[in-house]
Amino acid sequence: MSLKKGLLLFLAFTLIIVSCKKKEDTATSETVEISKEPRTQKIAVTFVLGKAAVKTEKSEVWAPVKVGYILNLNDTIRVGEKSRVVLQSETNSVITIKDQSEVSIKSVINPSNKEENTEVGISYGKTVVNPRKQEGESKFSVRTPAMVAGVRGTVFTVEYKNGRTKVAVKEGKVAVKPLVQKEEVSQKLKEVDIMPGQKAEINLEDVKELDQQTEMTSDAAKTEE
Repeated sequence: MSLKKGLLLFLAFTLIIVSCKKKEDTATSETVEISKEPRTQKIAVTFVLGKAAVKTEKSEVWAPVKVGYILNLNDTIRVGEKSRVVLQSETNSVITIKDQSEVSIKSVINPSNKEENTEVGISYGKTVVNPRKQEGESKFSVRTPAMVAGVRGTVFTVEYKNGRTKVAVKEGKVAVKPLVQKEEVSQKLKEVDIMPGQKAEINLEDVKELDQQTEMTSDAAKTEE
């Protein structure tokens, strides 16, 4: 083979490699593109002590909770006597559900900017919440039948028992307000910040009375019109 033919073959081979590499690079860039659509955040069971069960939103069947289980949207966890369950989200928030508690979890996240909207609903019992520092417009709240608590980078405990909600803050602060039924009333109510070492208590009967008084006032105003 002549030198000239050898150089031509080498150049042709080099062009093929470069061409293939560009196509591979293009394919790779398309593969790693991050979706901007919100999705259910992955929340895993990392610890189980004693008896605990989980129920999905569309089922009435309670199944045993095991370490490694990934929660579905609006799953409910029920923890028995002298038992405990620890959950951890993909954003590193930690939720500890204490014994004799029933808690539901709803959490969605935007993969592109890590903003999340997480709601922990306590039907009864006690839960310790340690959320990660919230990004951008992220929201993390805890609800009981009597109260809603908005998290602002904190570690705190919420307990709901016999119609009473108790909130105790260890770090950061929690914004608390009664959970009234009428939206227009809820918007007028101001949040109260609970600081480290402070506690707050809200009685469900007091919230119901507030709702009734608001309804009576509204009816009286309509009658005068």
